[in-house]
Amino acid sequence: MMERMKSEVLGELRKDIQDLTKVIRDSNREVQTGMHRLATEVRTLHQDVDHVRQRSERGQFARLFSCLATPLCCGGEDLKGLRKGRLGADAVDEPEPQLIPSTMVPGSVGMQAGAGVGVAPAAGGGGTPAKAKQKSGLLGPIVQYFGDASRGLKGSKEVERVPFIEGLGAYAMLLDKMGGSSGMGSYLEANIKKLRSSKADKNKSGYREWLLSELPIHGQTSYKEYVDESAWMANLWIGWTLDFFVELFAELHLGKDTKTAAADAYNRTLYNHHNFFQRTAFNTAVKQLPPRDQILKSLQGGGSSEDVHRELGEFVALARPLAAFCSECNEQMDKRLQVERKAYLKR
Repeated sequence: MMERMKSEVLGELRKDIQDLTKVIRDSNREVQTGMHRLATEVRTLHQDVDHVRQRSERGQFARLFSCLATPLCCGGEDLKGLRKGRLGADAVDEPEPQLIPSTMVPGSVGMQAGAGVGVAPAAGGGGTPAKAKQKSGLLGPIVQYFGDASRGLKGSKEVERVPFIEGLGAYAMLLDKMGGSSGMGSYLEANIKKLRSSKADKNKSGYREWLLSELPIHGQTSYKEYVDESAWMANLWIGWTLDFFVELFAELHLGKDTKTAAADAYNRTLYNHHNFFQRTAFNTAVKQLPPRDQILKSLQGGGSSEDVHRELGEFVALARPLAAFCSECNEQMDKRLQVERKAYLKR
């Protein structure tokens, strides 16, 4: 009887050991599978990090933040050379828009297609000189351009192409002046150059319809994405960048200091489009921005501090819907690209 009990106990022990061995084997298999999956994910993560680092080092955001972070030091000639260097040695040296003298009233000079900021009086009878009583700061010309560009926004839901692009060019120059040799406007300039060199139909006076006419160019990517050297890509980045600077100026207009204004503006705009590395770069760059009083003084020109405050409000009121319009155009172009992509795949 003892032998039989011993045999039963040993049998149960063997069965328990076998069950335990199976559990351990299955657990080891799961651990190995999990480790393999984790190793694969880590490799993918490293590849993504390398890709992001490369893009942040040589991409468009890097240019923007390097501009913001550069100390303020040199003057016009150095700045002109800096612009040419950033645009590339083979870039065409296009005429730069000239800022309207500070004695001219924003909106007093009629816009002509393709004209520079300082538009001459119309021919015939010598023209009528602009009213020169009210002084204007350096934002005055941009306010005039953006006002002319925005006239159709409420009715036809369209923006006039020529004054809008010229206004962006004048604004890029203003950002450079505001930041000295930091070249804050260079990021806008690079994309304005893409707009001006686009193969879109120049007979289209509306900015949206002009952008949409560039659709065939994106067949180079089989309609998977925007061609980099295109008006579509330029519009995307101009919309995001303009959005940030508009909100920055809005916060300065409310009386906030530069650091607080930049942080609040960034959190509402570019933060939503940045990765970890770009956010870190921005936080570093913000510390190098001039104090609020210095920024306002650089915008004064021949006007007074009251003129600067008034023009800041006018600029924000005009540029904010223009930035939103750029984003709206981008959404429409993205949908058009997807439609073309589906059609392309069916061919």
